[in-house]
Amino acid sequence: MYVKRCLKHIRNIICLAVVAVALFCVMILYRDYSAQLPLKMGLFVIAFQWVLFFATVFRVRVKIHVKKRKKQSSYTTDFVIAVKKHSIFPYKKMEFTLKYKNQYSDEFITEKYKVDLKERSNIKEYIRLRDLKCGIYEVRIEDMIMYDMFGIASMPLRKKCYTKNFEFIVMPAVYDIKMEIDKLKTMTEEEAADYFMESDELSDYAIREFRDGDKLNKIHWKLTSKKDEIMVIHEDVNSEPFVYISYDIRNRQNIHTMYEDCYSQCVKLVHMGVLFYVTWEELGNNGFVLKRKFIRDIAVLDETIVHIMTVTRG
Repeated sequence: MYVKRCLKHIRNIICLAVVAVALFCVMILYRDYSAQLPLKMGLFVIAFQWVLFFATVFRVRVKIHVKKRKKQSSYTTDFVIAVKKHSIFPYKKMEFTLKYKNQYSDEFITEKYKVDLKERSNIKEYIRLRDLKCGIYEVRIEDMIMYDMFGIASMPLRKKCYTKNFEFIVMPAVYDIKMEIDKLKTMTEEEAADYFMESDELSDYAIREFRDGDKLNKIHWKLTSKKDEIMVIHEDVNSEPFVYISYDIRNRQNIHTMYEDCYSQCVKLVHMGVLFYVTWEELGNNGFVLKRKFIRDIAVLDETIVHIMTVTRG
């Protein structure tokens, strides 16, 4: 990349030198004042705009962000390129390299873009990325270069003058899925206590410290041995079984398909009015710990999926 930038600068310098020599040669051939006047004016205009270009390019500011919001609900994302020139200089174009990578991918996708700049001081252009997959995307902007009004001279923008790195989230796609609720995995709260005793939402499982008057058959022996104090299950714990939708995050081979399948099931359960849990494995201090979240509506579901994506970033 560094070699390419150097070659581009050398090419621009050669072009500038050729133009200057050509104009100078024409002026020598046509010594008459009236014949030299257009050439002198042209040379003056080119030289003057070069001076203005190199003097004003340092004031340009470029901000790049997602058009709507950070959390996208489709596999197509629009970016907004906002250019503030802070001058009236008519730059011809802007070039930059955009690199983006899904959290479950190992390599960046690289694309080069050119933006034609107009005479307005504030300019907005849009870029659309297609064929994305669900997950958190890391975006990097590199090698942003501005061109003068004739597209001959160029100057790289300083890194502090433009947006370099940012992120956005793409949610899984939803499709109509055939699902039989009676065949889904279910557990009662008493059964779940054996699996989710180290969860951050321990209070959701109706487990508390032993108090005088508690029945001995309500003691949760597994958690008691873990915490070195007697833990019991509430008397009013819900014994009705809840549906569980499991996100297998550790299987990265088909992870995008897994997200779509599980998310589509969850959305359908919400629309059907079925209360359920989402489960996943999260890396803790002592290895992977099974976690769960009680889903009441789409908002809680989306927050949970974003959390799963965040804690399982590769």
